[in-house]
Amino acid sequence: MSSDISPERLSGLIGLIYDCVLDPGRWQPTMDKLREALGFATAEIAVLRLPDGEPLMAAVSGIAPDWIQRFQEARAAGGVKLWGGPERLQDFPLAEPIVLTQAMGRDCLAGNPMHEQFGKPMGLSDLVSMALARDANGVAGVGLGWPAARGEIADAHIAPLRLLAPHLRRAVTILRLLDVQRLALSSFAQALDALASAVLLVDSSLAIVHANAAAEALLAARDALDAGAGRVLHLAAAASQTALADAVARMAASGTTFGQRGIGIPAPRRNGAAPLVVHVLPLQAGELRSGVSQRAVAAVFIADAAAPMPMPAQALALLYDLTPAEVRVFELIASGLAPAEAATRLGLAPSTVKTHLLRVFDKTGCRRQADLVRLAAALSA
Repeated sequence: MSSDISPERLSGLIGLIYDCVLDPGRWQPTMDKLREALGFATAEIAVLRLPDGEPLMAAVSGIAPDWIQRFQEARAAGGVKLWGGPERLQDFPLAEPIVLTQAMGRDCLAGNPMHEQFGKPMGLSDLVSMALARDANGVAGVGLGWPAARGEIADAHIAPLRLLAPHLRRAVTILRLLDVQRLALSSFAQALDALASAVLLVDSSLAIVHANAAAEALLAARDALDAGAGRVLHLAAAASQTALADAVARMAASGTTFGQRGIGIPAPRRNGAAPLVVHVLPLQAGELRSGVSQRAVAAVFIADAAAPMPMPAQALALLYDLTPAEVRVFELIASGLAPAEAATRLGLAPSTVKTHLLRVFDKTGCRRQADLVRLAAALSA
């Protein structure tokens, strides 16, 4: 399969990803289609609950059933070491595909159980890993195996994965908020009403089409959010409201171009308590709208923050629409690292970091590294 992917096929994959949110059983065929579209030999997506490591969802593609146990044993023996250990893994930005041999060098494969016992026999020459969520409640990510027969992996091969990254990230982030055991109910609205998490269905102008019991309780408290007489969803913080309205409007207009907008919007409370976090799921892609009023264009999930909101990272993402990778590059450059040093730290190609940095300059209106330092200081204050 070519590294190019048509808009129609991309849109189709995004729809399949969102269908998996309320029907996790669809992840297996979805990963099959994603792997085939991108030309990888193997693929896995997993959402693990912490601290017990219990899988909320795991789907493997391209690995025969009699190889699954070997894969799991090889990963346990050498998977983390292959990527430089747990601390090194924490450095990699969310939603950015990391090519193993570019980040760690090809020497990392020699003698590693993951490669010797699984990768080499499977005909794999490289791995791509992408973290999707990482907090006190759980971790989630995607791993893909690159076939040696296709030669060296190039940036063009993972470019489509970058386009899918925010949608995968949104899907697994929301999945971690849900009680998966309750998702086999007959209708979307019925499933929402059974959830402990607060969920509202809204139209393109944020008018509330449906709110479950948990959401109605938050609205009645009139703390981080309220609805008013017109039943229009309103967040207390002006910047958060702007980000929410922008995300929903874009989702109403297009099923593919809203990217990371609407993921992790901080919603400060008026009483000064820890902020809530808002995640927005589009309802136009795939089959999620089945059984839902046709006026609803998005589902708004509201949860307690799993960890203290990092600043200025959250402010950067909210105010300048930076991707997680762009935020990480901003932080490292603003801390004084040169682009080449940031590339080494993040396990990215220097050209990729340069691209991220140019986008940061463009989005923030900065022209020099010194401008980013001043902006970071102002946001921290």
